[in-house]
Amino acid sequence: MKHGNGSYVITSKLKTQAEQECLFVEQCLNQLQPGEIVCILVSNGILSSSNQAHFRRWLLEDMALLIASIQLPTENFQVECGLVIITSFLILQRKGGDLPVPEDYSIFMAVADKIGFDSRGHRLFRPIINGQQTQEIDSDLPLILEEFKKFIKEVWQNNVDK
Repeated sequence: MKHGNGSYVITSKLKTQAEQECLFVEQCLNQLQPGEIVCILVSNGILSSSNQAHFRRWLLEDMALLIASIQLPTENFQVECGLVIITSFLILQRKGGDLPVPEDYSIFMAVADKIGFDSRGHRLFRPIINGQQTQEIDSDLPLILEEFKKFIKEVWQNNVDK
Protein backbone atom coordinates (compact mmCIF):
# COMPACT_ATOMS: atom_id res chain seq x y z
CA MET A 1 0.00 0.00 0.00
CA LYS A 2 1.33 3.42 -0.91
CA HIS A 3 1.24 6.36 1.50
CA GLY A 4 0.80 9.97 0.49
CA ASN A 5 4.49 10.65 1.15
CA GLY A 6 5.51 8.10 -1.49
CA SER A 7 6.57 5.33 0.88
CA TYR A 8 5.18 1.80 0.83
CA VAL A 9 3.97 -0.38 3.68
CA ILE A 10 3.67 -4.15 3.58
CA THR A 11 0.09 -5.28 4.18
CA SER A 12 -1.70 -8.62 4.18
CA LYS A 13 -3.50 -7.66 0.96
CA LEU A 14 -2.20 -9.68 -1.99
CA LYS A 15 -1.87 -8.31 -5.48
CA THR A 16 -4.24 -10.06 -7.83
CA GLN A 17 -2.08 -9.36 -10.88
CA ALA A 18 1.60 -9.01 -11.60
CA GLU A 19 3.32 -8.01 -14.79
CA GLN A 20 4.89 -11.05 -16.44
CA GLU A 21 8.01 -8.98 -16.94
CA CYS A 22 8.33 -8.32 -13.19
CA LEU A 23 7.95 -12.04 -12.48
CA PHE A 24 10.58 -12.82 -15.12
CA VAL A 25 13.08 -10.39 -13.57
CA GLU A 26 12.38 -11.84 -10.12
CA GLN A 27 12.95 -15.40 -11.34
CA CYS A 28 16.17 -14.42 -13.07
CA LEU A 29 17.48 -12.89 -9.86
CA ASN A 30 16.36 -15.89 -7.81
CA GLN A 31 18.58 -18.09 -9.99
CA LEU A 32 21.68 -16.04 -9.13
CA GLN A 33 24.04 -16.36 -6.20
CA PRO A 34 24.94 -13.13 -4.35
CA GLY A 35 27.41 -11.14 -6.44
CA GLU A 36 26.46 -12.76 -9.75
CA ILE A 37 25.38 -10.52 -12.62
CA VAL A 38 22.53 -10.77 -15.13
CA CYS A 39 21.64 -8.72 -18.22
CA ILE A 40 17.91 -8.55 -18.91
CA LEU A 41 16.01 -6.89 -21.75
CA VAL A 42 12.84 -5.21 -20.43
CA SER A 43 10.27 -2.79 -21.76
CA ASN A 44 10.63 0.71 -20.40
CA GLY A 45 7.18 0.46 -18.81
CA ILE A 46 8.78 -1.49 -16.00
CA LEU A 47 11.23 1.39 -15.54
CA SER A 48 8.89 4.35 -15.79
CA SER A 49 5.30 3.34 -15.05
CA SER A 50 3.91 4.60 -11.75
CA ASN A 51 2.16 1.21 -11.47
CA GLN A 52 5.59 -0.45 -11.25
CA ALA A 53 7.08 1.85 -8.58
CA HIS A 54 6.68 -0.83 -5.90
CA PHE A 55 8.54 -3.32 -8.10
CA ARG A 56 11.43 -0.92 -8.77
CA ARG A 57 11.68 -0.17 -5.06
CA TRP A 58 11.78 -3.89 -4.17
CA LEU A 59 14.28 -4.58 -6.96
CA LEU A 60 16.76 -1.89 -5.99
CA GLU A 61 16.36 -1.95 -2.20
CA ASP A 62 16.11 -5.68 -1.59
CA MET A 63 17.40 -7.66 -4.54
CA ALA A 64 20.00 -6.06 -6.76
CA LEU A 65 22.45 -3.31 -7.52
CA LEU A 66 21.77 -1.61 -10.84
CA ILE A 67 25.05 -1.57 -12.74
CA ALA A 68 23.69 -0.23 -16.04
CA SER A 69 20.60 0.75 -17.99
CA ILE A 70 21.01 0.97 -21.78
CA GLN A 71 17.96 2.10 -23.75
CA LEU A 72 17.44 0.85 -27.30
CA PRO A 73 15.48 2.65 -30.04
CA THR A 74 11.98 1.63 -31.08
CA GLU A 75 13.29 0.16 -34.35
CA ASN A 76 14.72 -2.74 -32.35
CA PHE A 77 11.49 -4.77 -32.58
CA GLN A 78 9.56 -2.79 -35.18
CA VAL A 79 10.65 -4.63 -38.33
CA GLU A 80 10.45 -8.29 -37.28
CA CYS A 81 7.70 -8.11 -34.65
CA GLY A 82 5.72 -5.06 -35.71
CA LEU A 83 6.04 -3.65 -32.18
CA VAL A 84 6.83 -0.02 -31.46
CA ILE A 85 8.20 -0.43 -27.96
CA ILE A 86 11.04 1.18 -26.10
CA THR A 87 13.26 -1.37 -24.37
CA SER A 88 16.33 -1.26 -22.18
CA PHE A 89 19.03 -3.64 -21.11
CA LEU A 90 19.32 -3.75 -17.33
CA ILE A 91 22.54 -5.13 -15.91
CA LEU A 92 21.93 -6.17 -12.32
CA GLN A 93 24.12 -7.66 -9.60
CA ARG A 94 22.37 -9.85 -7.03
CA LYS A 95 22.64 -8.58 -3.45
CA GLY A 96 23.11 -10.82 -0.44
CA GLY A 97 25.66 -12.93 1.34
CA ASP A 98 28.84 -11.08 2.27
CA LEU A 99 28.58 -8.76 -0.72
CA PRO A 100 29.13 -5.18 0.44
CA VAL A 101 26.30 -2.86 -0.55
CA PRO A 102 27.41 0.73 -1.13
CA GLU A 103 25.02 3.40 0.13
CA ASP A 104 25.68 5.57 -2.91
CA TYR A 105 27.13 4.35 -6.19
CA SER A 106 27.43 5.27 -9.86
CA ILE A 107 25.21 3.70 -12.53
CA PHE A 108 26.08 3.51 -16.23
CA MET A 109 23.27 4.93 -18.37
CA ALA A 110 23.15 5.22 -22.14
CA VAL A 111 20.67 5.68 -24.97
CA ALA A 112 21.28 4.10 -28.36
CA ASP A 113 19.65 6.24 -31.05
CA LYS A 114 20.89 4.11 -33.97
CA ILE A 115 21.28 0.34 -34.16
CA GLY A 116 22.28 -0.19 -37.77
CA PHE A 117 18.85 -0.27 -39.44
CA ASP A 118 15.79 1.93 -39.79
CA SER A 119 12.11 1.26 -39.05
CA ARG A 120 11.70 -0.56 -42.40
CA GLY A 121 14.69 -2.83 -41.85
CA HIS A 122 17.04 -1.05 -44.25
CA ARG A 123 20.67 -1.05 -43.16
CA LEU A 124 22.07 2.29 -42.11
CA PHE A 125 25.64 3.17 -43.00
CA ARG A 126 27.83 5.90 -41.59
CA PRO A 127 27.69 9.22 -43.50
CA ILE A 128 29.48 9.70 -46.82
CA ILE A 129 33.12 10.78 -46.38
CA ASN A 130 34.96 12.58 -49.22
CA GLY A 131 32.24 11.55 -51.67
CA GLN A 132 32.61 7.87 -50.75
CA GLN A 133 29.89 5.79 -49.09
CA THR A 134 31.37 3.90 -46.17
CA GLN A 135 30.47 0.27 -45.52
CA GLU A 136 30.52 0.79 -41.78
CA ILE A 137 27.12 0.13 -40.14
CA ASP A 138 25.75 3.20 -38.34
CA SER A 139 25.12 2.00 -34.79
CA ASP A 140 25.69 3.55 -31.38
CA LEU A 141 26.14 0.13 -29.74
CA PRO A 142 29.92 -0.29 -30.33
CA LEU A 143 30.62 3.10 -28.73
CA ILE A 144 28.26 2.32 -25.83
CA LEU A 145 30.06 -0.99 -25.32
CA GLU A 146 33.45 0.74 -25.18
CA GLU A 147 32.13 3.33 -22.72
CA PHE A 148 30.60 0.56 -20.59
CA LYS A 149 33.90 -1.32 -20.47
CA LYS A 150 35.62 1.87 -19.35
CA PHE A 151 32.92 2.42 -16.70
CA ILE A 152 33.37 -1.10 -15.31
CA LYS A 153 37.14 -0.74 -15.14
CA GLU A 154 37.37 2.83 -13.85
CA VAL A 155 34.14 3.43 -11.90
CA TRP A 156 32.27 0.25 -10.98
CA GLN A 157 35.29 -1.47 -9.44
CA ASN A 158 35.64 1.55 -7.12
CA ASN A 159 31.93 1.23 -6.20
CA VAL A 160 32.27 -2.33 -5.01
CA ASP A 161 35.72 -1.93 -3.44
CA LYS A 162 34.50 0.73 -0.98
